[in-house]
Amino acid sequence: MPLPDPNEQSASQDADLKVFWRRSFNAGEDPLIGVVRDAMSQRRCLSRVQNAVLCAAMGLSFAGCTSMRVPRSIPNQGGSDVVSTTADGITVKVKPIVGREGYWELFDDNLPEIGIVAAWISIRNDRPDEVLADPKRWYLLSGSIASRRLRSTEVIDHYHKARKIRMYTVKAEQEACGRLDDIGLKPGRLPPAGSAEGFLFFRTAGPADASWHRHARVIMRGLFSGKERRKEIVIPLYADR
Repeated sequence: MPLPDPNEQSASQDADLKVFWRRSFNAGEDPLIGVVRDAMSQRRCLSRVQNAVLCAAMGLSFAGCTSMRVPRSIPNQGGSDVVSTTADGITVKVKPIVGREGYWELFDDNLPEIGIVAAWISIRNDRPDEVLADPKRWYLLSGSIASRRLRSTEVIDHYHKARKIRMYTVKAEQEACGRLDDIGLKPGRLPPAGSAEGFLFFRTAGPADASWHRHARVIMRGLFSGKERRKEIVIPLYADR
């Protein structure tokens, strides 16, 4: 392998130096200032790369903990704060999740603070024929503001944006969405004496306090029995005892 010609190396270095000096003089600055500026620029570039690598490593390490925590199953939702109504052979029970402690116990976060509220709903078919229930057509009516039910992906997306969570794994996001689907009230057919239960999530106009449910109602539309469409059921989330 031929050795490099020292004369060629020296000529190349001289050419680079002339280019640098010409650039510095053309810019109207002291060449020494140009040397310092270039060195600092390289150092800042290296620092940014190091920070990016560190953030990526930390993101991969902790991303599984930054997504919303969701329980694996539906906890028991009995108690005196359950509101019940029966209409046309369909019995509905509702329990809104209220208070900071209630949300922290379920989701490790105060969701109403970022404009998400949840309610547990149970529906039972006491009719002699089956009933088709479609929670996708149910709404939360608070005053004059109607909010549709949120899909699991919408809950997680809003949670990440509101909490400014920018680094998380796809697996963590999919697991959170999957668990929300598992504990959510699903559409389907209810045979006679059949029942279903689960959570529904709704958006509010802004941060909600612990009394968000006192003037709110759930509007249940899309209830079918055979080919006949049933009237909508309206159930308040709060009842004076």
